[in-house]
Formats: sequence, C-alpha cells, structure tokens
Amino acid sequence: MKRLFSLIMSFVLVISIIYSNHCIETCFNSLFVKANAFDVSCLSFELNEDYQSYSVSDCKTTAEGDVIIPSVYDELPVTAILEYAFSYCEGIKSVTIPDSVSSIGSGAFYGCSNLVFVDIVGEITEIGDSTFSDCFSLTSISFPETLTTIGNSAFASCTSLVSINLPDSVTFLDEFAFYQCTELTSIHFPESLDTIGSYAFSDCGKLFFEQFPLKLTTIGEDAFYNCSSLTSVTISDNVKSLGSGAFSKCEGITKLNVGCGIVNCGSYPFLNSPNIKEIFVNSTCLLSYMPSTSNLENLVIGDKVTSIPDDCFSSCSKLTTVKIGDGVKSIGNFAFNECESLVSLKIGKGVETIGQFAFNSCSNLTSVEFGESLIFIDEFAFSCCSSLNELILPEGLKTLAGCSFDGLDNCSSILIPKSVSFIDYDAFEGFSGTIYCYYDSVGFDYAVENGIDYIIIDISATNNSYVDYINGVIYTDLSDLSDFSTVVSQEPSVTLSVSPAVSQNNYDILGTGSIVSVFRDGEKVNEFKLSVKNDLTGDGICNVIDVFEAERFSNNHSEPTKEQLYAINGSISEEITVNSYQDIVNAALKK
Repeated sequence: MKRLFSLIMSFVLVISIIYSNHCIETCFNSLFVKANAFDVSCLSFELNEDYQSYSVSDCKTTAEGDVIIPSVYDELPVTAILEYAFSYCEGIKSVTIPDSVSSIGSGAFYGCSNLVFVDIVGEITEIGDSTFSDCFSLTSISFPETLTTIGNSAFASCTSLVSINLPDSVTFLDEFAFYQCTELTSIHFPESLDTIGSYAFSDCGKLFFEQFPLKLTTIGEDAFYNCSSLTSVTISDNVKSLGSGAFSKCEGITKLNVGCGIVNCGSYPFLNSPNIKEIFVNSTCLLSYMPSTSNLENLVIGDKVTSIPDDCFSSCSKLTTVKIGDGVKSIGNFAFNECESLVSLKIGKGVETIGQFAFNSCSNLTSVEFGESLIFIDEFAFSCCSSLNELILPEGLKTLAGCSFDGLDNCSSILIPKSVSFIDYDAFEGFSGTIYCYYDSVGFDYAVENGIDYIIIDISATNNSYVDYINGVIYTDLSDLSDFSTVVSQEPSVTLSVSPAVSQNNYDILGTGSIVSVFRDGEKVNEFKLSVKNDLTGDGICNVIDVFEAERFSNNHSEPTKEQLYAINGSISEEITVNSYQDIVNAALKK
C-alpha cells in the first residue's frame, strides 16, 4: 500500500514539474514577444484631404520595439508620415515603411536615439529636413530607387552611420545632410548627383572616397569641412560652383586635381589644408584662393588658366617643379617668390609677361624653359636665382627690366635674342659669364658696355628647327636636307660648310652627327653638330637599325649623345619614353 502511494506521489511530482516548466516557458515567451512587438495602437492616423487615404500623424513617445507601419488603416491606404510623427520615440529599434507611403515629413524620426535600422520600401522621392536627425544609434538605412532629394540636416548627427549607398536616382543633397556623422567612413555618390549643399559632410572626420560623379556641378560652402581622412580630391570640368571653405581643415589631403569648369569660387575653399603635395589646377577662378601650403612639391597649371595672380604660390618652400600651361598670358608679382626648393620650371607658350619678383630668390632653380610668346620680364623677376647655370631667352622677347636677372652667381652663359629692344643697365647685375648675342644688337651693346665676354650668333633656325648655341647642336625634324637653308639662315657675312656623318656609294649623307662649320669673312668662328628627328645612326633615314639603337639606349646598354637624344625625343632635357620609342618604330614602318 505504501509502495503504491509512493509511486502515485512520484507521478504527481513529475507532472507538476513538467507543467511548471511549460508555464514558465509560456510566460517567458509571452514577455519576450511583449517586449519586442510594436503596439500599433501607439500610432495616430489622420484622414488626408482627399478622403481616400491616411497619414501617420503621431506616435506615443512610450512606444517600443520594431515599428512596421501598416499599409492600410480603416480600409484606406496609408500614404504619408507627417512632420515629427515619431520624434523622440526613444524606445523604437527599427522602422519598416511600406510601399504605400510616398511622403515622409520633416523631422519625422527626429531624436529617435535608439533607432538602429530603417527600411524604406515605398516610392519616396524626398527625405525631408531633419527627418532622421539625432538618431544616434542608426547604423543602416535602405533607400528606395525613386529617391531624388535628401533634405537639410536629414541625417545630421547620426553618429553610428558607417556607410551610405545612395541610389542612382539621387540628384540633390541639401545643407547639413550628413553633418557630424562622425563614424561615416564611406559613401557611394551616384552618377546622377548634381549638388552637394553647404556643410553636407562637415565634421565627418572618418569619411573617405576616391572621386566625385562627373555630373556634379555644385559643391557648397564648408561641404567637407574637417573631413580629415580625405587624401585626394578630384573636381571634374563639370563643377561650376565651389563654395567658401569647401575642403577647409582637411589635413589628410595630399593630392588635388581641379578641372576648368569653375566660374563661381568662394573664398579659400582649401583653407587650413596644409599637407597638399601635388596640385593640378585648370581654373583661373580658383587660383585667386589657392592654399598657401609649405608642403606643396609639384604643381601643374593647365592650359585653360589665363593668368596667375600675385602672391599665388609665394613661399611654398618645398615646391620643386612647376609646369605652366600654354593658355596662361601673365604671371603675377611675387607669384612664386622665395620658393627656395624650386628646381625645374616650364613656362607655357602663351605667357607674355612675368611680373616683379615672380621667381625671386628661387635659389635652387637650375632649369627654365621659356615660352615663345614672352615679351616682358619685370624687375627682380628672377633675382637671386643663384643656381641657374645657363639662360636661354626666347626669340620675341623685347624688354628686360631692372635687376630682372641679377645675382646669377653660377650662370656661365646667357643667350639674348635679336628681338630684345631694351635691357635695363642692371638687368644682369653681377653676371660674369658669356653672353651669346647677334652682332649689332641690343644684347651685343649690353655686353660691350658692361665688359662682359660675348660670342656672336651668326645663324638662326628656320622651319621646325632649333639651334642650341650654347651646347653647339642644330636640331631639325626635316627629312630633306639637300638645301640647308631649310634648316638655318645665316648672317650676310657668314658661310656654312657641312660635313656628312655617313658616306655611302660615294654619296655624302646628311644626318645626325653631321658637322656644320660657320665661317665669318672666311674665318671659322663656330661649329655645330646636326641632329635629325628619328635618325640615330646618322644615315639620314629612320629604319629598323634606329629602332634597335633606341632600344639599346632605353635598356641602358649605351648612352646617347645630345644630338641622338634629340633625335629620339625632340628635346635634350627628356629621357627616352615609351611614346618616343614608339614614334621611332612608326617612322621606321613608314619608310
């Protein structure tokens, strides 16, 4: 009897435990569901003016969980979320907006500090002002493909956003759109984007991207202020307006490429961005507000720029190379003053005037290539450029003002063209080398009056030829050299004698390496070597042998002479490149 009673009690106990566990599990699940489910009764709806649809007008601030906005209310579609409907609902975690909704009002989710995820399914075209502003926990948002506009401060201070993928339909980002999204590291800009408003990404210190879309036309004031993780900026030719301080305090930028389209430039768009090392700029408008950076090393000014303003790159102490485009007409006063590391300077074909102190105290400048339109060099333009070892002034130059080249302590030779009509008495103050000049010219008179050694120039280049008087080389790209007057012209008292480099079948061939002797009144006064484009061997033609010779030079198996280097490149200052090698191959194939 006791045994039976004991078995019955054990059975009852087991049943009690099983029932208790079931009750606990049921209770727990009930609590879990209650804690995460969203109570739709927290929402308020407002009948729209068309009496055919509803808008979500309000949500209780005590609402919690994952919000799924219904697509239908009271048998009518829900088409809109009104202004500030969910503002400060700090308990909601996610929001799904159905495809019935086509409008989200300003500030709709303002201050939902615990909102993490938003999925917009509906055909929304605009996210209004401050819609998700101060949603500090927002990490992800899914945009519809119909979206065109992101409003003022729409995502301002969403400090947990890391990545943004804007759909291809977006054309307009308003002011402060992503202001102070401090964790934002990447963004996809669609090709459709036209405008980035003022302060749109200001204080996004971790943001990094490679380039802007080509259709972008406007970058607003301080749009990328303090975006310190940006390393390079490329602004296409289509950008017409660049706001004040657009990239100010972007300390990570080292490379800048600006197209020619800017017509409206605010003041100092790169202010306090001191680490820019390379600049290509093709906008005259922007040059008035270029960053004065001591770290700038390489500068290329494009052909669309027409003038370089005063003081533009003054005291850029690390600047080593400058190339000025052919569209530039004038270089302003002090434009490159005291760029003490500047070594190489190429001045475009269109430059007519160089202003006062433009390159003053560029003490390491060793090479200057002047353009063919240069007329006037102002006072102290190249004063104290003590590392220049030779100076070749271009034909067409007319005026050399006072002290324009004083202090050329290490310069051994200066070529003054026949076109020069005025040289101020102290233009070459302290020069002790040799002046190359034409007889009875202003350059000749200057040399005689100042007791400077001189060498008379008796020949001039014609057609596509060039005479390097100082190094004694005549360059030409003419293939028919039977009439040497097509290569150079000579003064009346001068005769020329040409010795061929190669003789074949009792026929003397003019080509690279031929010797041109200059006689004045029967006395030999000078001698030049001839260099013919693409002819490396001196046989007057370009064939496979010249290709092999160029290949030997390019592989450093042999050193070209100055005249051979010109025959390859058209310049004694350039190395053998892939393009120049290909030119020789092409010329050989045409033979």
